[in-house]
Amino acid sequence: MHVRALKALQEPVEHWDTVLIYILTGKLDGKTRRDWEIHVGDDKNSTFKDLIEFLSNRCQILEMSDKVYDGYMHRHYTVKALLDTGSQSNFITKDLCQKLNLKTNKSSLSISGLNQTLTKTTMKCHNITDCMSLSPKNIVNLKIPECIELADTSFHNAGPIDILLGATIFFEILCKNQILLGKDKPILQETLFGWIVAGSIQVQNQKQVTSLLCNEQELQDQLRLFWEIEEPSVQKIKYSHEEEECLKYFNETTTRRKFIALEKKFQVNPSLHKQYVTFMKEYEDLGQ
Repeated sequence: MHVRALKALQEPVEHWDTVLIYILTGKLDGKTRRDWEIHVGDDKNSTFKDLIEFLSNRCQILEMSDKVYDGYMHRHYTVKALLDTGSQSNFITKDLCQKLNLKTNKSSLSISGLNQTLTKTTMKCHNITDCMSLSPKNIVNLKIPECIELADTSFHNAGPIDILLGATIFFEILCKNQILLGKDKPILQETLFGWIVAGSIQVQNQKQVTSLLCNEQELQDQLRLFWEIEEPSVQKIKYSHEEEECLKYFNETTTRRKFIALEKKFQVNPSLHKQYVTFMKEYEDLGQ
């Protein structure tokens, strides 16, 4: 449609919203047309400008999805994302970065969690959280309408979380439409990626609920780092060629010759050998 050409002919296209929307939606694919109908809902005052903005945002999301999930080898990956409004940062696992061949920069970030626990990350994030899952029985009880296209159709299956989207992105991907599934049930929230399930689910006969945040730091690594910091820097002495030859001759002759002579004495005098061993043992014990 050449709306600009009609405007140039001074046609009142600003009052043709219903006609223009009808013509343009008829040229859309079924999925995009269905998403538009869900987007407008019962709003009878949608304008042609609203439709253009909807299509523009959808094109941007499709383009962004290609950039995020299309790796260096032009392969597409399906990943699980966790939406967290309480997080001030966004995270991606090390494994996904390697799959997508993303360039990373070094950074130092302190992450606070439950019970004032503090985790410090310097770039690598191996795991974001534990695998999350729901029982199939709970999913059936939700009675999600068949016309709703979920962003993650297998959201109830256990699997690792690859991306955490925090508050900086969370509210940008939300749309205005919601569907209530019933009392004590979660809601369906429309996002730019599709519909998501949000809220709490009543779990029957659950014997135990565990919520933990474990930050493991090997004591040995901490001690090693401590001693590396406290240890004075030792500069390697550079010798001339003549000095290196002298040092090599000394190591090969003088030091070895002395111990060889001592061993010969021990062979002749076993009592001296026994006294020597006793003395060296006491010396080692004093040094511990």
